[in-house]
Amino acid sequence: MLFSTCPTCGRQIDRSARICPQCGALTGVRTPSNDKPVAEMSSFIAAVVVGLIALVLAIWAGLLP
Repeated sequence: MLFSTCPTCGRQIDRSARICPQCGALTGVRTPSNDKPVAEMSSFIAAVVVGLIALVLAIWAGLLP
């Protein structure tokens, strides 16, 4: 196991620790994200469909000429 020192309290901690178990300070270690991309094709298609429905309802209600 590889160790490093906490930048706040100076104690030895695991090199992969994001938070020091002794003082609770963030160590600056980054972890990879498993999040999906925000905008996928299905969300774009859903936005277009909702926009078209809103346009049809606005024309039907007489809000647009």
